[in-house]
Amino acid sequence: MFKSLDGGDSWVHLPELGPDPFYGDIHGMALRSGSDGAFFTSTPYGVSISTDEGESWDLHELPKYNADDKWSYCRGMFIKADDPNTMFVGNGDTIPGETGAIHRTHDGGNTWEAVTLPVRPNSVVYWFANNKAIPDVIVAGTLYGYVYTSEDGGDSWKKLRKEFGEIRSMTGLTNFWALRSRRVVK
Repeated sequence: MFKSLDGGDSWVHLPELGPDPFYGDIHGMALRSGSDGAFFTSTPYGVSISTDEGESWDLHELPKYNADDKWSYCRGMFIKADDPNTMFVGNGDTIPGETGAIHRTHDGGNTWEAVTLPVRPNSVVYWFANNKAIPDVIVAGTLYGYVYTSEDGGDSWKKLRKEFGEIRSMTGLTNFWALRSRRVVK
């Protein structure tokens, strides 16, 4: 990982996230701004957190699915727009995986819990979408086409009936969801 303090004119190599090269296999990033700012990354081992602009990292490993799994393969992540201490990360059993989960923290990444999903994911949960105008609406997707939605900030989830072949990105879905739910978004 590298950072620039001069608008990209020069770059500084940051310390490694861990002893194995896969600690540096970064899949997702999130930034919490403000006086208690932090930088978060997801890797095959879990979520790494830096509170000193990447000079040091604290790894929070998420549970493995099977005892013989090498890691808990973490992918997408985001910080809830109206609560900078609430974050979600998608993970699964391997690359691209046969199953997955969504984990949530309410304390800035110190502790994590799996949310209850109505249908077991068919691969790693790779993607999230959210809109700061309707922060309690969250959309999550697996690589192999399952889409989950929450309208209460991640407390409960539904799986959409429609399934896709593959999902490679999510954005703007919550705008559609707001219109579908007859909410006015300004």
